Amino acid sequence: MIDERGRLFGRINLVDGLVASVLLLLIPLAYATYLLFRPAAAEIHSVTEAPITKAEERISVGGNLLAKFKVKGSGFTPLMRARIDGTDALAFVFESPTSADLLVGAIPPGPHDLILYDGIQEVARANGSISVKPPAAASMSVRAVGWITGLDVQSAESLKPGARLGEGEPEHQIVALGPVVPGFRRLSIAGSTVYAPAPETRARRAVITLGCNDELVGNPCAFGARFENRTPPVAINLPGPTQTFSFAIEELLPSAPPVRATLRIRAVPGTSALVRTGDRDDVLDERAARVTSVNGDLVTLEAGVDRDPQGWRYRGQKLVPGATFVLATDRYEVHATVQSVDVEERQP
Repeated sequence: MIDERGRLFGRINLVDGLVASVLLLLIPLAYATYLLFRPAAAEIHSVTEAPITKAEERISVGGNLLAKFKVKGSGFTPLMRARIDGTDALAFVFESPTSADLLVGAIPPGPHDLILYDGIQEVARANGSISVKPPAAASMSVRAVGWITGLDVQSAESLKPGARLGEGEPEHQIVALGPVVPGFRRLSIAGSTVYAPAPETRARRAVITLGCNDELVGNPCAFGARFENRTPPVAINLPGPTQTFSFAIEELLPSAPPVRATLRIRAVPGTSALVRTGDRDDVLDERAARVTSVNGDLVTLEAGVDRDPQGWRYRGQKLVPGATFVLATDRYEVHATVQSVDVEERQP
């Protein structure tokens, strides 16, 4: 079998045969090793929206975190990165080869493709898997104080506190109404205002809760399709039970209920003689200040006050010792200085 020259069957060198045999044995072993240790091909099985936690907010410091998605699949690695169409994701947070969190920054509303990359090579794609909803229009409400004008007699008498105006959103509601009075027209030019009688119409002083939709970019409040940012009175049209009427806004108040407070003011010398116990501010809202006692120039009031980032206020007037305060009734207007403020129930 092996001749004098070391050849097997006189043809194959024994050493060469052994080497060839070893190589043949290594081929399946190498293939099995490759199958065992090769990275799995990345695949995306599902993409679902997930709640954002403080951990994601910390990861996205400096980024505009819009949404978080849970990505399920296979073959994920810590070195992968993600893109939403042509925009880099804020982060592709590896959890396991089958799960990762996708943090999405500012992208337009609508469906988008999720694309995974390993280095610069695209390894997986899920078409239309990222869906971003347009932000809902911010809504709020305010109380507006002013005059309803241009009413006919029937409409003027049919208005009642609590009545809702309009259908759908935004919705407006009458909070308080004054008596029916003869109508008038207001004309303002160059800072001067005149009132002309309009005997064919009627008017009523009113407090109305106005629903506001923030539909115009950069504007805090839009009434319907029109934003108003002018010196009061500002006239808007509102749908009434029987006719559309004009509402001239003179003052805005918060829609939240006020907090009761005791105010002590010192009137300008000589004017406190006009003030009587029981006098009430001329606003129809429940915030209206009521005089509880008069002691010389020192007048004590009970009123509804509101809290804002700068402190307590009464109808926009800042309530701190030394601040100017105006008490206006149907008989007089008294200017005073705030002495003290005692709020019954402080809000957090």
